[in-house]
Amino acid sequence: MTSGATNDLARGDLSGVDLTAIHQLCARYLDLADHDDGDEAAALFVDHGTLQLGSLKLEGRDAIAKFLLARAAQQNATGRVVRHLTGVPYITVKSERQASARSTVAVFAGAGTLPLPSTAPATIFDFVDDIEMSADGSWRFVSRRADVLFTGEGAASFARSTSPS
Repeated sequence: MTSGATNDLARGDLSGVDLTAIHQLCARYLDLADHDDGDEAAALFVDHGTLQLGSLKLEGRDAIAKFLLARAAQQNATGRVVRHLTGVPYITVKSERQASARSTVAVFAGAGTLPLPSTAPATIFDFVDDIEMSADGSWRFVSRRADVLFTGEGAASFARSTSPS
């Protein structure tokens, strides 16, 4: 690191184990969302956690699970396949039990028999996360907000509008 550069990680002194756990939390959410496990994805949030996807704002673990389960059922019924592609999130340590993360996500979507034709991403957004360590020592989302940057063919309706409902 060059002289004068800011090291956000050093300010909070999170261990490598904690940083890895936060990276895994972010990756696990997308994996579960892509593979239709709404209950387990919702369990990655604190009880009062919020999930905002464009114009859609969900409050509480139950509301998040209900949305993700309904989304999975609709996708299974229509043959829609969605994959979220992201890089490693940038983590800013707030304290030894709180952090924030930012990552850019490209969403690919289509319907039909696999393999589907490759197209441009349906949506590109930044996830902005507030994360805290729970009493059991696991990291969970307090809030997860998708700031939509680009939409294209196949974008979900909630991604096309940015005003929360």
